[in-house]
Amino acid sequence: PAKALLNTLLLAFTCIFLASGLSHTPASAATDITIYYDALAGSWDDWSWESPPSVFNFNANSPVHGGNHSIAITFNQGWHGLSLYTSSPINTSGYLSIDFWAYGGAGGTQINFYTQSSGDGGQSTIQALLLPANIWTHFSVPLSDLGNPGGIARINWQENTGGVQPTFYLDDILLVGDG
Repeated sequence: PAKALLNTLLLAFTCIFLASGLSHTPASAATDITIYYDALAGSWDDWSWESPPSVFNFNANSPVHGGNHSIAITFNQGWHGLSLYTSSPINTSGYLSIDFWAYGGAGGTQINFYTQSSGDGGQSTIQALLLPANIWTHFSVPLSDLGNPGGIARINWQENTGGVQPTFYLDDILLVGDG
């Protein structure tokens, strides 16, 4: 009877453990962090740069990839940038990529994409991207392509031709975790 009771308790413990999912989820798994979906997430701010003013509309109604709004970006001069900033830099351990959807302007849009580990420095490797014209395209930029930054405080999309480009759109921006 004692051995049967012990086996029953062991079986019950194993079932509870497996049902809880603990055996399938690593303790260090990172979950996705939403940066923009219909609006900037609460911990993110617009730190874009421009002079004379470029236009950054965080509530564009069309075109939209997901939800009800996207970000419309009009660079009125070369080298301007859309920059999203968080005052609590994210430790990138456990994160794989930065994903976003882009809708290029007429003729396509050329940008540089990179991160910064602080508000004023720590620039990652730059990735030159071509956003195809008039179609939503999914971009998944591996952190390894950005030089494996240890932290992210800013995410930047910068005009890279030195001139004016047509309005383009960004939507559904997130830091993808390994969880």
